[in-house]
Amino acid sequence: MSSDHPPYDPQADATATQSSDRAIRRASSPGGRGQWPGDVPTLPPTVHLASGPSGEPSSSWQPPTIAAPAASPPHPGGTPPQPQRGVSRRNLLIGVGAGAVGVGAAAAGLTFFLSMRGAAGIPNVFASDAGQISHLLRRAGFGPSPADIGDYLSAGVSGTIDRLLDYTDIHDDLDQKIAALNLDLSTADGLVRWWVLRMIYSRRPLEEKLTLFWHGVLTSSITKVGGKRGFPLMVQQNNLLRQKAMGRFDDLVAAISTDPAMLHWLDGNRSTGRSPNENYARELMELFTMGVGNYTQDDVHQGALALTGWAIQGGKGVFIPARHFNGSVTFLGHTGQMGLSEVVKLVCAHPATGKHLAYRMWSFFVAENPSDADLKPLADAYYRSNHSIRAMVEAMLKSPALLSPQTYRSRVKSPLEFAVGAVRGLGLSTDAKGLTALLAAMGQIPFDPPDVSGWPGDTLSAAWVSTGSWITRVNLINSLVAAASGIGSRQ
Repeated sequence: MSSDHPPYDPQADATATQSSDRAIRRASSPGGRGQWPGDVPTLPPTVHLASGPSGEPSSSWQPPTIAAPAASPPHPGGTPPQPQRGVSRRNLLIGVGAGAVGVGAAAAGLTFFLSMRGAAGIPNVFASDAGQISHLLRRAGFGPSPADIGDYLSAGVSGTIDRLLDYTDIHDDLDQKIAALNLDLSTADGLVRWWVLRMIYSRRPLEEKLTLFWHGVLTSSITKVGGKRGFPLMVQQNNLLRQKAMGRFDDLVAAISTDPAMLHWLDGNRSTGRSPNENYARELMELFTMGVGNYTQDDVHQGALALTGWAIQGGKGVFIPARHFNGSVTFLGHTGQMGLSEVVKLVCAHPATGKHLAYRMWSFFVAENPSDADLKPLADAYYRSNHSIRAMVEAMLKSPALLSPQTYRSRVKSPLEFAVGAVRGLGLSTDAKGLTALLAAMGQIPFDPPDVSGWPGDTLSAAWVSTGSWITRVNLINSLVAAASGIGSRQ
């Protein structure tokens, strides 16, 4: 099968969003807000802290900032100043006033070191496998934490890969713990905190990392699917991505095609046999499965006809036969009466789909600009296994290239990867209050990708870096390391 794959062109994929009449943009509807006026999510302009360690009002606390490198002047009389008050080491609410927060690259390795320092009974983190295991945990999750690093080090590299892949075997009471916080999921802030807390505290890191990956590929956004009616649909979609993250790709595509949030996001709920909407058919082929250059405009129109008939009722995607086009269509070279199942079968079996998925997966988890040699094992695994996502992920995690020196620290972490990884590595306790505004300052809010093509940084990680976001990263990581090490909390 692999010999039939057409040559893959990453550059063409990178410019895919410029090759067609993009269906969803911020200005695609009045105000860029879709069809539910009045229910638009509002993100907080500032971030709020809990009370300081001595009970002082939260507004009185400010995090330490990073000064320019310089020799410290001698203190008068040789007496150093008293340390300023700070946040408690194990009870941190992330965030401060706008312009003073961020996460910094300087502590990417330091966080792991500090979390292990002086801990009794922890295996030697500088064992021969420790560097590879930490690298695996950063790529297949959000980095090591004091709570689980010992288990992974004891398992070794091979055992770590197996543990990551077989995450359903790991008991996790995360849902109950987060439910106890009584987060308001009818707000954008509550929605973001709910998912970020899953990333921080899940005992199944690959499950959450895959959910984030699929969220960047099979996109929907609270910008359009928002408000009291839309937010529950976004939670529902997020759980769908999590549940089917490692299953058969055909099943994931079929489920997302009739997912209520997706039906609203790409207007499938308004597509009928008499008036087909082409948005979803185009993005299904161009972004979700085959990639640009592997279909025609006629395929878009004919595919749209085959996908008609779906609507949202009671928070579910339902098929209404009277809305469906019952005539014959010609789609990707096949002619006949078609519906969702036929379309899904054809796009998932297309010889370009395996490499398109491999490219997106490798760029997100491993490194940018993958070669054909990098992609071939993943694409081959896809077709040999009847389109199993798990087979592709396993081929990726077991690829020698993943643990090569060229791959090590070759990607800029996304704001989510960096913020979550820092909190995990430092073993801090948080309810993520204020994190939404922090992530906004760094350029990534979960549930709100910039458009239907997802975040550019998922395939080209340099896109995450700007002057403002970099300073924000540096300042926050300084705050987190200070909190974790107790600086500023002693009198």
